[in-house]
Amino acid sequence: PFLKFEWLALFDKKMIELARQHQVLQSDDIHANLINDGDQVLAFERANLLFVFNFNPTRSFTDYGIPVRAGKFKIVLNSDHPDFGGFNRIDESLNYYSEPIPLQRSTHQVKLYIPSRTVLVLSRLEIKSIYDI
Repeated sequence: PFLKFEWLALFDKKMIELARQHQVLQSDDIHANLINDGDQVLAFERANLLFVFNFNPTRSFTDYGIPVRAGKFKIVLNSDHPDFGGFNRIDESLNYYSEPIPLQRSTHQVKLYIPSRTVLVLSRLEIKSIYDI
């Protein structure tokens, strides 16, 4: 019980459920959004999901910009959740909206808080009206 394998097993189960629900393995389209070796942050999109990994063992990042196509996002899996042994530092109730990157109006980013040693999976949400923007 002190080794956290129970939490790891639950996270693994939830990740497999998410992959099945969104047919991740059936999607051939994978886009590397960000690879930052210095910060140890990796982000990619597959099957309408944005995966953001912070492998850094000591540094958390606030308002970390992840390049994306314009859109609205919602967290669907968060390794920092207490169910997975995390510290509950992420507000999963929020919607995240992309914003233009300064001086690059055609490129957008979504800004996230990514604690050290965590993974966030966000789903791209459909924008139904101008009020969703």
